[in-house]
This record gives sequence, C-alpha cells and structure tokens, in this order.
Amino acid sequence: MPLPQSQPAGASLPVAGRHGPDVARVLSAGSLRSQYQPIFSVLSQRLVGLEALARATDPDTSEPIAPLPLFEAAESQGLTLALDRLCREKAVEGFATSPMLDGKELLFLNLDVSILDDGVVGSGQLIQLVERFGLCPHRVVIELIESRIRDMSAIRRFLDTHRRHGFLIALDDVGAGNSNLDRIVELSPDILKLDRSLICGLDKDYRKREVFSCCMRIAHKLGVVVIAEGVETESEALACLEHGSDLMQGYFFARPRFPGPDAQVAEALGRIASLASVVRERQAENFVAKKARYREYAAIANRIAGLVGEQPQEAWASHIGAELACNPFVECAYVLDQTGFQITDTIFGPGRRGNRASLLFAPAVIGADQGSKDYFICLGPDQRRFVTDPYLSRSTGTLCVTLSTLVPLSPSCAVVVCVDIDTTAEANRSPKNVGARPAAQEPVIADGMR
Repeated sequence: MPLPQSQPAGASLPVAGRHGPDVARVLSAGSLRSQYQPIFSVLSQRLVGLEALARATDPDTSEPIAPLPLFEAAESQGLTLALDRLCREKAVEGFATSPMLDGKELLFLNLDVSILDDGVVGSGQLIQLVERFGLCPHRVVIELIESRIRDMSAIRRFLDTHRRHGFLIALDDVGAGNSNLDRIVELSPDILKLDRSLICGLDKDYRKREVFSCCMRIAHKLGVVVIAEGVETESEALACLEHGSDLMQGYFFARPRFPGPDAQVAEALGRIASLASVVRERQAENFVAKKARYREYAAIANRIAGLVGEQPQEAWASHIGAELACNPFVECAYVLDQTGFQITDTIFGPGRRGNRASLLFAPAVIGADQGSKDYFICLGPDQRRFVTDPYLSRSTGTLCVTLSTLVPLSPSCAVVVCVDIDTTAEANRSPKNVGARPAAQEPVIADGMR
C-alpha cells in the first residue's frame, strides 16, 4: 500500500504552515516513527508480514502530521530523498528490534520511485541499512507503485542490484488508476498487491470478481504471489478467498499499529480461523452445487440430442425450441454437421435474443463454419461430450458455456448438437424455479451470424 492518506483514529488535523509541514525540522528532530499493518495468510492462519507506514509528529507540539501533506511538503521543499531514507531507517529499526516477531515475518517497505536517479540507484543505502540492523534481505519486500515509474532503466538497475542481495520485489496498487499490466512483464515482481479499488464491493460486483480472478490467474501462471489489500469486511475477505487470494491486508484484520504487545493480531487470527472454516464449508457446498448444475446441463443436452436423433431434421427447430422454453437459463442451441458447418439456424427460447444490440453480437445461421471451435474439434470416437470454459457469446454478448454432444444418425453420419448455457442467468436463478416448466411458446430462429 502506498503512503497512507488517512490518519489514525483520534489523530489531530495535519500540522502545517503556509507551505505545509516543516520537513527539515521533522528530519533534524527525527520526529518520525513507523506503524505496521499486518498481512495474513488465511488458509495457513498465520502472520506473514508487516507493512511499514510512516507516522510523523511536529517537533514542537507533538501533534501528528498526516502522511499525505508531509510527503507533498517534502517534494515541494526538495527533501523527498531525505524523508524517504528516514522512513526506511525507522521502519527497519522498529521491525528488527521488535520482540513480538519470530524471525519468519516479512517487512514490506514502500519506496518512492521518483528518487531513483543514477546516484540513488547505486548508493546501496538500503543494503547497508538492513545489514546494520542484522536483518536478512530475504525478509525485506521493496514495494513499488508502478504507476509512478518513469525511468525504467534506473528501476531495472536498482531491482537487479537488490535481487542479487536477496530482497523481494512487490508491485503495489495493481488495478488502480493508470496502472499498466506491462509493468508485470518488465519488472518481474515476486508479489502483486491488488488495490482496494478492486476489493471494495468484490462480494457484490460480478465484473470485479471476474477481473480479480483474471489477475489471480495471470499471477499464478507467472509464479507471482498476490496480496489483496484494503480488505475491510468479512464478505470481502470471503470473496477474495473464494476467488483465489489467500494473503490479505486490511482493517477487517488489523489496523496499523506501533510495535509492542498486540492483542489485535491475536484477535485477527481468531477471525481468520473462523473465515477458514466458513470457506471450507462453502467450497464443499459449491462443489456439490457445481456437480448438480453440470448433471442438469448434461440432462438438458441429452434430451436435446435425443430429439435430434429421433426426429426428422425439419422438426428439430420446433422440438428444440420447446425444450429451451422449459429451461430459461439455456441461451440457445444449434446443430453442426460432421465438418463443423451449422445445419440449423441458432434456436433461442422465448426472450433469449440477448440485450446487447451491436454489430459485434449476432447469432449464426445455416452455413456458418464452427469447425475451429473447441466444442467441435475436441469431439471424436473417444470423446462424445465436451463442455467449454465460460466465454463471451458472439450471439448475444452474454457469458456462456457450450455443451456439445456427438450424435450418430446412421453408421456413416453424425452431427454435433450444441447447447449454450447463460452462466450469469444460471448463477442468479432462484432454486425454487429450477425444474419449473413454463407454458410452451414458439421458438425464436436466428437471422444473423454467430
């Protein structure tokens, strides 16, 4: 997390003069300490690390100075580098001398990348600092806010030097503002910290959950650890867990605090134990529900495939349409020949033509070539049923999965029956509506292109 913009509870207003806080006075008096916010592994139920956050006071009045005005004043007064170094020194000192740690926790240090000019890159100040306090570099994570990076060559030199000494690298605020995914490729971080903007309301927002899951998949495939930061509610924590994130940081678990005996951590670990139990129960329930859903999908696909195998081709559309009318979460169905060309139009149930009017989305008609689609090419003598991963339907613009079934019509002829399930509609349907069969209505036949 970047240098925080909010004040601790009970803090006074920022102490500032006409040009903001007197940073030179803060530096000369050393009136700055570090608070630490814990980072937890929920599944392991342990404290993983602490992020250091600067907390300054006015040397004359001892009143707190809010972090944002302090660092803005440092920039305007040309003291960013000096303040950044003091923050790092206090952070390392407080962490290294804390009696509450067992030697396995990581220290997360924020680095203002604007200071990384040629002189700073080669100074070795951070390396010397951790050596002075007897701290192993393998326990230190350097956090970079990737949107602030300007001089990539200086950043690379800095990271190469510190990686050789064993420091870990984290990209902070991923998913916020103007953050760029290409930084992940260029900087090869060990850790990604997903910004609060992605976490807030994650339990309620389908699109956020999909973006979050996508970030998790990218990170895991690259061998990068993910931390969800800014987790403030139990529902957000559960949503993070259910979508692949184990490591978390935020007010739901613990607020930043000064070193010392900390009941907050013990209390957080108690909540974490409860969370882990809830997640295990939900995972078991979701597994059972997923199996039930796919059994239902298979039953629908079997019924439609049976109709195709039993009825003459001219009757397929009406019989398929009647079956679709009984299952409102089924988007459409269509039949392919042995070479992958569509031999029926796309058949929809009532009201299932989609709600994204665009030239990008139009259902396929007779003659459309689906031969390159995975739901066709994966079928064969040893694979008569296939289920795709969720994808964006080119027919309607909804998220769907396709169940394809190889149906023999004669010893020398077979067709492929495809059924598209609207996964968003299926996920939101009420259990009491499952299996209800509405009155038969006329099927809707496509007149566009898949």
